Amino acid sequence: MAVVCDLSAHETIESVVTGIIEVHGAIDILDNNAGTIWGAPAEEHPLDGWKKVFDLNVTGLFVLTQAVGRHSMLRTGRGRILNIASVEGLVGIDPRHMKTIAYNASKGAVVNMTRALAAE
Repeated sequence: MAVVCDLSAHETIESVVTGIIEVHGAIDILDNNAGTIWGAPAEEHPLDGWKKVFDLNVTGLFVLTQAVGRHSMLRTGRGRILNIASVEGLVGIDPRHMKTIAYNASKGAVVNMTRALAAE
């Protein structure tokens, strides 16, 4: 059963997670596959756009992962988390395409968050 959760609504994530666990007992697999983009050259990129991208792509992913870990995976001692990032989080983007500095930076953050979580 797939459940969709709005990762930009941080205040609802905990209740979504606990609701799933109440019905199913545990969460065995978490597929973090969210992303938003804002195209603008770095020198013109609005701070609101930067915050929107990071709020969903990084903070939302973290809050959901933290809730699933705390309420299910750490409690049961099992589970798998799949974080979907982007090659643009590793190498940036060809400058001939749309300029997406916030997206690239946020997906780089997801790559390194995944490494840090794996190490923990």
